[in-house]
Amino acid sequence: GEETAAQPTATSQENNITRLLNEALRLSKAGIGSTPTVEDLLDWYHTCGGRIEDAGWLSEYFDVFNAPEAIGGLSPIRIGPKTMAGQAVPDRAPESFNQLFARQPTDFQQEATRTQLMAFDGCKLVDRRDVNVGTPDGGLRRFVYNRVSLPGTLRGRSVVVNATLPVVS
Repeated sequence: GEETAAQPTATSQENNITRLLNEALRLSKAGIGSTPTVEDLLDWYHTCGGRIEDAGWLSEYFDVFNAPEAIGGLSPIRIGPKTMAGQAVPDRAPESFNQLFARQPTDFQQEATRTQLMAFDGCKLVDRRDVNVGTPDGGLRRFVYNRVSLPGTLRGRSVVVNATLPVVS
């Protein structure tokens, strides 16, 4: 029988070693408890090709979405605990996110949907945002953040990665 099929190739071993070393470097640069930077997120993306499974500690700082509906809006799979959505929707349930998103101003909904459609289609988007977001209790909360929207994969399926990173002065 062919036993070589079960053996990892030198290239896959090198890729795994590179990925682990890059993760160790990121952790040492960021320090324990530090917030990642846009550069950290882009390093992960370029090293791991947007595979959610390889995001490690960074996954706390981004939300994962299915392809958005052009009319119906966003389709969350997972809300990261340290994202803007995670702060605005304390239970981080996709249904709670959808309810809150539906109460946002139309221009906010359209811009978010458009950005995710572009990311799902392969665009990599980085921008600074300053927005007032409606809260579950009916109030408003101001968020100033760097948004990074990227195409990604989760268990081989195409998704959108949306990170909302605090602006560090």
